[in-house]
Amino acid sequence: MPDRLSGAGGAAPPPVVGWVLAAGQGRRMGGQAKAALSFDGVSILESLVHALRDGGCAQVNVLVGTHADVLRPLAERSGAQVTAVSHALGELPDTQRDAARLHARLHPACDMLLCVADLPLLRALHVQSLLRAWRQAPAGPGAMVMAPVVGGQRGHPVLLRALEASAAAATSLPLGLRGWLQSHPQRLTLWPSSELAYVTDVDDPEDVERIRQMLRAQTSAG
Repeated sequence: MPDRLSGAGGAAPPPVVGWVLAAGQGRRMGGQAKAALSFDGVSILESLVHALRDGGCAQVNVLVGTHADVLRPLAERSGAQVTAVSHALGELPDTQRDAARLHARLHPACDMLLCVADLPLLRALHVQSLLRAWRQAPAGPGAMVMAPVVGGQRGHPVLLRALEASAAAATSLPLGLRGWLQSHPQRLTLWPSSELAYVTDVDDPEDVERIRQMLRAQTSAG
């Protein structure tokens, strides 16, 4: 039987390894770890790890930073591998580069899924749909990176072919993956969707209340 992470196994598509980027400081949340926020009794981070794993990722890794003491137990309890990074500001481009470099070193035969850590509505079915589109995309330079787009807004997670992850790892552009994609727009496929889960994130306390109201409305309607 082939190793789940080896990329072996004949014509089977390469495994996908997920990376949750949870090293931010949460400045707009008053310095609170956004990924530790709870919705319906479950933290965002735990929900994301389960969504990525149950949605088809062969392994899920979490990058933590300033709030490692809070987030590490949540990630490990969910079965994720945890790596601490030490960037002073925990900016997204820095953690994207860290994840790409780790991925290129640890999982060179695997495709890469990058996910920000503040998507409270993302579930396994959303990851499954994105991975299905990824695997069905025609081969070619325009299918090296894929991101969902909802109502013209680009969202997360973002998928990269194994070779593209290695190329992104080498970038020194200040905007990280975004800057790299701006330099290589022909490599990006935008996958249209109507699912708000790909673009609904948490930036401040107002977002928290808005999302809780959305979830209460969904529960009432159900």
